[in-house]
Amino acid sequence: MYKNIFLIIVSLLFFIAPTNSHADKPIECQGYDHRHWTMCYGVLRAGLSGTYFGEFLNGKRHGRGIEISFDGIRQEGIWKNGELIKLLDR
Repeated sequence: MYKNIFLIIVSLLFFIAPTNSHADKPIECQGYDHRHWTMCYGVLRAGLSGTYFGEFLNGKRHGRGIEISFDGIRQEGIWKNGELIKLLDR
């Protein structure tokens, strides 16, 4: 019986623990020039190529984000140094 209670408690701790490397949410990006954005969350509107909502590091898309292309295609995923490295399920 105590073993079951212990397993339930450990399971609950596992599910409420932070799942990413950033325990705190990133701050909102400041300024209009995305090339200066680092360790923040912002919106990059890239004209006809679409819009990116997500995390930035050193002016590049880096971390979790969503890109919506001009024709409505939505990609949610993990970005690294400006490149989409992993698509996430919606």
